[in-house]
Amino acid sequence: MSYSETAKYLFDNGFNCAQSVLGSVAEELGLEQETALAIAGGLGGGCTCGELCGAALGGVLAIGMQADYSDAQNTAAKERAHAKTEAFLAAFREKFGALRCRDLLGHDLTSDEGRAIRENSSEREDKCTKYVMWAAENCLRD
Repeated sequence: MSYSETAKYLFDNGFNCAQSVLGSVAEELGLEQETALAIAGGLGGGCTCGELCGAALGGVLAIGMQADYSDAQNTAAKERAHAKTEAFLAAFREKFGALRCRDLLGHDLTSDEGRAIRENSSEREDKCTKYVMWAAENCLRD
């Protein structure tokens, strides 16, 4: 399965958007999928507050893992992580028109009204699946 297909599978089976993206590329990053899913567990729905899209967040986590910026003295890794993150988020914004969950969905998932819209619509399938699949397929690209 491709990264995007794996991400869709995870998303369709109850994982949040960030979990689905990071979980789909975990093996490539030398991370157990179970660990990746746990790490990203609180990031769905824009960290549950409608801010940066969880699919984008999952991609940024993957970029950080790939850049291996774990030594504060490794300025090359720091620059690589920042440059790749900036490019990835710019491409996401260009593709979908926004980075914030509430802007992408057109409502706020933290409100009763927003949750009702989510529960009574196909937005998860219509919108979020696209974000998840694109982020999974593009987060490790150079």
